[in-house]
Amino acid sequence: MRKKDEQIADARLKQLGVTPMIYHFVKDVEPFNAITIADDTCSWEGAKKEIDSLLKDVYWWWLSSEFKRQLRLSGIYGVAVFAGYNRFNRRIGRTIAKGKLAKYLNQLRGK
Repeated sequence: MRKKDEQIADARLKQLGVTPMIYHFVKDVEPFNAITIADDTCSWEGAKKEIDSLLKDVYWWWLSSEFKRQLRLSGIYGVAVFAGYNRFNRRIGRTIAKGKLAKYLNQLRGK
């Protein structure tokens, strides 16, 4: 992913009137390498609390797609999870999370 990809995601969110906060979690998120969240309504503490509560469930924590689905069910839509061999990069995390948030907001508004 290039810097241009992040600029495109920023432009899409700006069109929607959203300026998300970006939160990077790189410690205490095992089994994942890192988690990046882009959200305009959730605080850092709220996001961390939600992540911690989801990681306690030992039945599905190893599956990143299910983890992201559970976060969406709790109202957090812009999520990038780095697992396995994925190497954490802040720019890539921001770009993916912003893109997912923009996609959700477009679907919500029917575009």
